[in-house]
Amino acid sequence: MVEYHGWITIRLNFKDVEDLNDENIGKLVNLVHKKITGYNLEKSISLRFVNGTAMLSCNGLTNHWGGDIEDVLALYNYLAKEAVGSYGLLYFRNDEANDEESNNFTVYYLAKGELKKTKDNLLSPCIPVIEDEIS
Repeated sequence: MVEYHGWITIRLNFKDVEDLNDENIGKLVNLVHKKITGYNLEKSISLRFVNGTAMLSCNGLTNHWGGDIEDVLALYNYLAKEAVGSYGLLYFRNDEANDEESNNFTVYYLAKGELKKTKDNLLSPCIPVIEDEIS
């Protein structure tokens, strides 16, 4: 199984945080919505404005690592390039990964136009932090 949870606060740049009156943020959100639809991710990704700020959230659980997971990562990479002020997190747990990774969450973090991967230290190792070992 592959489980993922993530969010992004969408901002055009990291110097001027007032995107509210910028028509470009509306255009970008429309493009992101089209990508979500094109990737067929409407069931796992929510895109909306909250208190005037564009926000994306995603949650999913799929049987195997596949195209839908790659599409979520592609969307995060797209926002890293097109909205460099955006920031957020994406947590993955893939129990079919190699031995070390299957017992850990992997975290992608988005900041200042870059999407980077790191190890999680809050919920990992999953056994024993969030689950007991099956005996």
